[in-house]
Amino acid sequence: MNNLVEKCTYSPEDNKLRIYVVDSDERFDDEVRGKLKDLGFIWAPLQKLYLAHWSPKREDFCAELGGQIVAEETTMLERAEAKSERLAILAEKRASESNAYSRAAQSMREKLASGQPVLAGHHSQRRVEKQMNAVERSQEQAVNLLKTANYWLSRAEGVEAHAIKKNDVRTRMSRIDTLFKELRDYQSQINHGYSVVRLWTEISEDKSEKREKLATYWAGSYMSNSRRTKKAAPSNLYFSLSNGEISVDDAIQKAITWGHALINNPDVYRWINHTLNRLAYEISAFGRVARYSGSLSDVVIKAFARKHGAESPICVRNNDGSYTLKSSVPLPLHISDGLELTLTDEQWRDLFVDVGYEVPQAKSKLPSIINANVKSVRVKLHGNVKELDVLSLTNKEFKAIYDDFRGVRPTACGNYRVRVCLDPKSNEVYYSRNWVVVFLNDSKSHPVPESDSFIVVSEE
Repeated sequence: MNNLVEKCTYSPEDNKLRIYVVDSDERFDDEVRGKLKDLGFIWAPLQKLYLAHWSPKREDFCAELGGQIVAEETTMLERAEAKSERLAILAEKRASESNAYSRAAQSMREKLASGQPVLAGHHSQRRVEKQMNAVERSQEQAVNLLKTANYWLSRAEGVEAHAIKKNDVRTRMSRIDTLFKELRDYQSQINHGYSVVRLWTEISEDKSEKREKLATYWAGSYMSNSRRTKKAAPSNLYFSLSNGEISVDDAIQKAITWGHALINNPDVYRWINHTLNRLAYEISAFGRVARYSGSLSDVVIKAFARKHGAESPICVRNNDGSYTLKSSVPLPLHISDGLELTLTDEQWRDLFVDVGYEVPQAKSKLPSIINANVKSVRVKLHGNVKELDVLSLTNKEFKAIYDDFRGVRPTACGNYRVRVCLDPKSNEVYYSRNWVVVFLNDSKSHPVPESDSFIVVSEE
């Protein structure tokens, strides 16, 4: 533990580590300063601390430097208020300096105005010109300082607005979605390791003549999974094998060892654990996740598994009503330690709550598109309700219209939708043409709905 470190903290609000330094004239030695720089820590002089986003190496360094990492005592909003106050003081100082320059310029201008007119060629002309230049410089300096003051004021307002936005519901939901994406990326690295080991194990057990060709092929190829395409072997293995530097057996062993290294990478597991903790923190802000009360199905369970990083999950319903979730590689550890998991209906619902998963609500269906042969239709168009005439066209004629000049719009009642387009039979330029409702005469005709949006005969 370094005697210059007061404490090391972590804040889940902004996912940052902070190293608080004691108030002393001493400084860190070159080795510590070099590590701080290499790890990306930034010095905040007014707060007397170093800070950086969390990573395994940074966490280890903080633990080494401060002994232990404790929870950050100040919230993001409190830090934002403190920074806003500092910026406001700075803005006030610049405004005061601006006023001083402005007063000086005004005072010199009044002295020049009350004096004797300057005569061209007189020995005092040079002195007066210098005074006028000084007035202009003072005025420019006052304007520049006022701009600087306004800049710091806007920064002060922005700091608090940023902190408030960070706690906004929509921002937090977006942050949760981002964390789930990161979780899937980390889990994908482990899944890829299992795929690599399985592939090269199959090649090693192949005793046919294709064994060498398979090894050479996969040594320089890529494997695709549900998320992305990745290397099937470590770098340069293909060249070493092709040039005869290593044997096929050695290449297979190297590839399997590399696959196990991907599976057992401690940093990846730390990232996964950290991401799960961050997810728990963010989700807890919304309170306890509601227990799913809807109809459980294999589709719901597979969607849950994919969101948490399972590799190409398969779910089947058993005869006793339970569901079995399977994957070609072991499931994520926070779900199950194995290739499959069988739970009853209620146990799956409990698992959703335990891991903070909320089943997305089904999107509401759009109103039906009505193809009715009427005189006109009241349509919501460009923010207003307009009564549009109906034009009879074929499917081919309608699809031949440029995409920007045709579409589907809701009726005035909102219960139905109709096809609309700019009148293709008008001789006017497109921006002057009227919108019309389209009746496709070569498609199925629907009965006229009971709605005042559809006008069969003209209203008198």
